[in-house]
Amino acid sequence: MTEPKYQVVWPLARSAVTQVEAKPRIADLSGITVGHLSHGGFRDHEIRPIVEEVLAERYPGIRFVGPAEFGNIHGPRGGHEELAALPGNMKKYGIDAVITGIGS
Repeated sequence: MTEPKYQVVWPLARSAVTQVEAKPRIADLSGITVGHLSHGGFRDHEIRPIVEEVLAERYPGIRFVGPAEFGNIHGPRGGHEELAALPGNMKKYGIDAVITGIGS
């Protein structure tokens, strides 16, 4: 009896992903608009206001656009339409930086 042959993928194959350069960090958060994305996860409603308050004390003029504008961007409770609309909403609200994953 002959051994079966299987097709496999070599884990060290050439990468099919195009590398992109990350944008430089924002030097000063004063006066910028931050998109605060959320899926309403663990303690989000408790932690998000604290983060925003601390950043507002430290960086004058910082502005936040939150889940009320972006909707639920992830999870079993939805998020497909909201996630598809995210690039347009980032432009619409003039988002300079994003906070995500708080309370998860």
